[in-house]
Amino acid sequence: MKSLLNLKEYDIIHSHYWMSGLLGLAVKEEFGIPLVHTSHSLGVAKAAATGVREGRRLRAEKRVLRNADCVIATTPTEKKIIKRFAGPKAAVSVIPIGVAEIFEETLLHKPPVQPLFVYAGRFEETKGLFTLLEAFQNLVKEGQEGELILAGGDEDDIDRATGEPVTAGLCEAINGIEDRVTFLGPKSQEELAALFSKATAVVVPSYYESFGMVAAEAQGCGTPVIASETGGLKDVVKDGQTGILVPPKDSEALARAMHKIAEAPDYAETLGRGAMKRARLLFTWSSIANLTQDLYEVIYNEENSPFVSDGS
Repeated sequence: MKSLLNLKEYDIIHSHYWMSGLLGLAVKEEFGIPLVHTSHSLGVAKAAATGVREGRRLRAEKRVLRNADCVIATTPTEKKIIKRFAGPKAAVSVIPIGVAEIFEETLLHKPPVQPLFVYAGRFEETKGLFTLLEAFQNLVKEGQEGELILAGGDEDDIDRATGEPVTAGLCEAINGIEDRVTFLGPKSQEELAALFSKATAVVVPSYYESFGMVAAEAQGCGTPVIASETGGLKDVVKDGQTGILVPPKDSEALARAMHKIAEAPDYAETLGRGAMKRARLLFTWSSIANLTQDLYEVIYNEENSPFVSDGS
């Protein structure tokens, strides 16, 4: 391990998430090296969505956000949250997160003949999974054709022999529609890209998201996204251009959005084209690397400027 005495060789520290932010702040204070910080997930946003406040984390995040030389917010909405939480003196720039190249290499698809909705993520209440299942139950009762595929969760969330969920809550949520819902378990990025590419829409029903990586990845595949109008999802998905935004925890609104896309293939295809265009413009790593490099240059040059301000 590199000796702490050699840390002065670094021009900039870039920390990610609040715990590494504390370490980065300690190094900044000890050696005078400028600190750039990306939170990726904000405790204050989580508290607003779930009602659960983690005091230790919130105090630590506020300290990091206030004292970093620059904080990178991944969306304009996240920047506003940081400014409200940490105060106006927090220096915040907006640079989105990029998606893996595999999500940029797929050809623009046409919506499938039978509607196919895809969810990818953890099987947690805050991810809106039960809101999605309730919405799909409503669609089936109304006679909507189509299938729902759920990817993600933990290996032990699904019975490998039957492919069915093992928790009572999920079993109850799919009661009566078992033949229309498929649980795939965790999947690789390559498998997710292939799945997104053949979907009518990818659904991201989270209660909150600082960014919304699944939404960005799906758009990279040219697939419309139906997402909760919350957090960074409001910026990643453009309502009516790359997908549809609905109020979080609102299964009826979610069902209406799913029905709208399922019954209008031309509309879905138009949204898919807009999604791919937006992803190519904003979420490619080459453009994000350039933005980050430019930010590093500004911070480094400010820290090493030979001119000292007299406050005038």
